[in-house]
Amino acid sequence: MKIALFGGSFNPPHVCHLMICYYVLETTDVDKVWLVPCYQHAFDKELVAFHHRFNMCSLAVEIFNKRVEVSTIEEEQKGISWTIDTVRYLKRLYPDVEFEWIVGSDVTREFTSWKDFDLLQKMITFRIIPRSGYLENIQDGTPNIYFPNISSTLIRDRIKKGLSISHLVPKSVERYIREHRLYL
Repeated sequence: MKIALFGGSFNPPHVCHLMICYYVLETTDVDKVWLVPCYQHAFDKELVAFHHRFNMCSLAVEIFNKRVEVSTIEEEQKGISWTIDTVRYLKRLYPDVEFEWIVGSDVTREFTSWKDFDLLQKMITFRIIPRSGYLENIQDGTPNIYFPNISSTLIRDRIKKGLSISHLVPKSVERYIREHRLYL
């Protein structure tokens, strides 16, 4: 089995995250995608509580009928979520599974600040997803396609300003945000 790990803060998850899941499932040999919300961001980004982000991710991926799941692996580890620690842990738990890590092309410029990145590159394959405005980081022959530059930051800003987010997140996530009064 081959599983693509899609790590992130998912603060909140949005439609571009879902587009990426669909793209990976339908254009690669990956069997499943696991969303891996970080428990505590390695670079001190402010996040709503893990349980809220986990619940929103779970609501968002219901449309994939179990082909996309949400992992609690980083909550189980507690503390700062370093990718290398998560990969080591998963490889111990699932020795027969082949893992790869999904990352947006915008994140590639941060690789030098990742804990033990040189070792991590030897442990797991990275599937780099082109993101609008960050195509210069794609060097693997990926066609000139890219995903919209939708960000969780944009969504949080729109919520604070009282603007609609209905075109940026699944309806179920929008309801959850409203019911729990998140990002106000």
